[in-house]
Amino acid sequence: MNLLLKNVLMLSLIVIFSSCIKSNNDSYSKLEFKRLGGGNKEFFISSSDFQNLIQINFTKYNFKDTTFVVLLNTADIEINIFSTIKQLFNNKINIDGEFKQPTLPTGTWAYFYMIDKNSSRKEITNIELRDLLLLIENAVEKKLKKNNNLSL
Repeated sequence: MNLLLKNVLMLSLIVIFSSCIKSNNDSYSKLEFKRLGGGNKEFFISSSDFQNLIQINFTKYNFKDTTFVVLLNTADIEINIFSTIKQLFNNKINIDGEFKQPTLPTGTWAYFYMIDKNSSRKEITNIELRDLLLLIENAVEKKLKKNNNLSL
């Protein structure tokens, strides 16, 4: 009886630990960004080759549905952003963390989601990663203002 209990316990632990391990074969197809409240905007970055260009596909800007593209290159943004995004799409960076959105009734909130091939969304709550990804929003705003693409 004692041996049977040990085997059941060992099998249970193996099942629990294996379910916690990420499969490196799982990859993401999109990175979604949503800014709610002041500075409202929504855009996607699709997986592709990020050697020196990031394509930002907007779906909302200043509370209006819209469609336009902004291209960022290495002159617009720090080079480490490119490798970070590539690693994100290949599921090589842990996106889980301690970040929680503020619950204040007014303000602005930034959400980042990774979207897989089945359109399932998973929020990025890794604080350091979120801080790095916010640089993309800043670079997009600078480029829009510089090119006068939108009335801001």
